[in-house]
Amino acid sequence: MAADILSPINDVVFWMMFSERYTEEVVKPFLLDVLSLPAAEYDYIEKVDPYTPLDAPNEKRGIMDIVLHTKSGIIIHIELQLEPYMALPERVWYYHTKAFSGQLEKGEQYGELQRTVTILITNHILKPDEPDYFNRYYVCNPKTGVLFTNVSEVCLLELPKVPDKWDKPIWVWGRYFNSKREEEFNMLAEQHPEVRRSIGVLKHLSAEERVRELAERQWLFELDQRALLDHALKQGLKNGLQQGLDQGLKQGMEQGIKQGIKQGIKQGIDQGVSQGIKHGYRDTAVRMIKKNRPIDEIAEFSTLSIEEIHEIQRELEASGD
Repeated sequence: MAADILSPINDVVFWMMFSERYTEEVVKPFLLDVLSLPAAEYDYIEKVDPYTPLDAPNEKRGIMDIVLHTKSGIIIHIELQLEPYMALPERVWYYHTKAFSGQLEKGEQYGELQRTVTILITNHILKPDEPDYFNRYYVCNPKTGVLFTNVSEVCLLELPKVPDKWDKPIWVWGRYFNSKREEEFNMLAEQHPEVRRSIGVLKHLSAEERVRELAERQWLFELDQRALLDHALKQGLKNGLQQGLDQGLKQGMEQGIKQGIKQGIKQGIDQGVSQGIKHGYRDTAVRMIKKNRPIDEIAEFSTLSIEEIHEIQRELEASGD
């Protein structure tokens, strides 16, 4: 029974496909469809990666980088990013500019700097505001579109945005990377001969036991990383919520006490003023009652009701005043 076909975006498989061994079958056809460089640039392609995915340091595992040099020395940096990565655009730009500036040795001239191109492939949506699935970014004036220099270019291929129907050459590669079942690859190879040899390479790699073992190890590593991240996020959220609740209660109590004092003072002043005015009216009524002034006159000057004035009269009579 034939083994299931491996995913082309498994880090190990991706790294092997873009090796010098498969320049004609994978690397060259891919670059021809992605970049606007003359075909002659790819007559010679050198891979300059310092390590394979499985001997990379832990912080680099799961972030697949491939660096190529073309015939004239153009630097092409291909990065596959499967999971969302904090500050990914900044990270990509950092390594992009580092690759560009790292060309010069002491005593060399700026004019010797070669063009540097980064191709970023993401298995998640990085730029939700971009309607297209494939975009190029240059250093240019946003008002006029005039390039400041043509030595820098970043290409972004967002796999979740790839549509169902062909619209440009890069679409075929988007579908290629998104495919999972052998039937999908067979249909793609039948309809698009430009990726037929690449799919052949993928099938060949899928049939090699050693490759499958390495791919599974990488897949398990990624699962472990996701599990650790998920646990860290949940624990962080739990701790953060508890700390936030405790801090919120503390601040709320402090603010509540302060607010309560402030509100109490205000209410006390308001209540005191109100009661003072009321007592003043009552004193006026008492004095006028003692002078036997008419009830209507007392009510007019004290602003008290007739009933309130009668109540005061009864209190005075009861007390003997």
